[in-house]
Amino acid sequence: MFFNMLINDFKGVGISIGMVLASIVVAAVVFAINALVVIYLIKKAPRLKSLKANGILFGLFLISQLIHIVGFEYKVNAVTKYTPYLPYYAPITSGSLMAKLQAKWPSVFPEINHEEQALLSSLVNDSNKGGLFKYPKSELQCQVEPLDRSADGSKVDSKVDSSNGSKSGSKSDSKSGSKSESKSGSKSESMAEVVGLRPNILIFVAESWRQDALNADVTPKIHAISELPNSSLFNNHLSGGSVTVNGMFSLLYGLNPTYRPFAESAPMANRSAFIKQLENLGYDIGVYTSSNLEPFSLQTMLFGQLDESQFFNPMDADVDVNDAVVTERVIQDIRAGNKSNKPWFKLVFLTSSHHAYNYPNRFEKFTPVEQNPERFVFNPGMEPGPLVNRYKNSVHYIDDLFGQIWASVAESQYAENTLTVITSDHGEEFDDNKIGFWGHGNNFSRAQVAVPMVIHQGAKLKQALVSQGKSLIKSTNQLTGHVDLVPTIMADVLACKNPVSDYASGFSLFNEKPDRDGLVVASYIDTAYIMDNSVFSTNLALGNYNFNDMNKSAGEVNFQKLNKLKIQSTSMLNR
Repeated sequence: MFFNMLINDFKGVGISIGMVLASIVVAAVVFAINALVVIYLIKKAPRLKSLKANGILFGLFLISQLIHIVGFEYKVNAVTKYTPYLPYYAPITSGSLMAKLQAKWPSVFPEINHEEQALLSSLVNDSNKGGLFKYPKSELQCQVEPLDRSADGSKVDSKVDSSNGSKSGSKSDSKSGSKSESKSGSKSESMAEVVGLRPNILIFVAESWRQDALNADVTPKIHAISELPNSSLFNNHLSGGSVTVNGMFSLLYGLNPTYRPFAESAPMANRSAFIKQLENLGYDIGVYTSSNLEPFSLQTMLFGQLDESQFFNPMDADVDVNDAVVTERVIQDIRAGNKSNKPWFKLVFLTSSHHAYNYPNRFEKFTPVEQNPERFVFNPGMEPGPLVNRYKNSVHYIDDLFGQIWASVAESQYAENTLTVITSDHGEEFDDNKIGFWGHGNNFSRAQVAVPMVIHQGAKLKQALVSQGKSLIKSTNQLTGHVDLVPTIMADVLACKNPVSDYASGFSLFNEKPDRDGLVVASYIDTAYIMDNSVFSTNLALGNYNFNDMNKSAGEVNFQKLNKLKIQSTSMLNR
């Protein structure tokens, strides 16, 4: 998977086309030198003539990768379901290569109808209860009773049971909609029952936004939002990974990233239970991004097959231009209103803050600015200041774009009934540890894993929470993670009665003192357990280290906590 991303989507790992070409040239030279040395040794020492055996092994490797590419495209479960069990196995999942094969040899590699294939996959999964990934553990029981206004001003009770997506019962009851009755609702009432309708949900994600870049200087508009009375700021919040795919997976699944390979092995069958519940509850889904969500089947795992009206993904211009276009579309859709009168869910994912940190010239607030964003590759000990300034400018630009989106929501009819989440997929390092690490995806220190998390509740939502005796802490330093967002929304907004452990690895953020042993994070290949500011990683080269300073050793291992985290990371697997 990593090799596929490097070959077909090198922007995803933060390097330019020129840098990729230069790396290929260097790799070719190194390969040629090594080949000459091997040939020389073979000639000098006949007993080392293993070229034939090595050739066979290399050929088998190529065949296995091709089989996986084809199996992944056609969702052959017999090929993909065991991938997560093979340690340090990084198979290629190249959609672009499959497109070329389908164009050149259509009789051998026919194009498939993804919607039909998804339906078949779902049916097969439902009939195969012995699958490896049991997610969710039990059928979800999410039942809310939105009270919609009828034409005569009375309220109509339309019960929705999202366990099967059906509507049952319809009755008018003028008393049930009164404000006084809402305020005196029982503690078991859901937010939707108290407010009178299901709330809208806006999740805003800024690429590579590190935790300390949320401040009045770099992000004045988001910082101002975090200061509002109905906002909560989580100061010690960690993503589920140091790379986009695991950060987004943990955010929108609520699961530890160790489950992602299992979900990816059958992406349609193992879609996010959170997004599926939103669909079952009648939400209009909208995704707006300048990022390519196709690698690792992330788009399919999260949203299934979206039509063009639901998925807006401009990628034909510079990323800062694409982000502006995305923002315009979001604002346009918000201002157009929702004629169906359904609640909506919008995911907005902007990527200008990804390396090489792009922004329009007028947003160059921090100077001097590094003109060669790849210079650290050849000089890992360079002074980071100018590159950090470039990064800050790109984040400052994204802050302005979100400010425009926020203003459009505030001016709309949705403001009081919208839950807004502002966060990032992962952090970004600028040699913070002074040992040559830059970017993301190469360690699990605070610089690469800690991200901002702001949650704002519209006035009606706040009222509903207070009526239930619940409220989010205004600001907290307790350890929280991306895996906590889905339980927060599922349990307290969508009224899911299941234990959180049925569908998520985290805790509701309304739980002020969760029984947390630590958090699980992952990169493309490695996994780490973060406990008590110590990182215990599967990366043999890095070993274990202090979360805040990699030059310091990790604390003593608490094996009891570590064992709990490992159990939590495998509890949804059939044994």
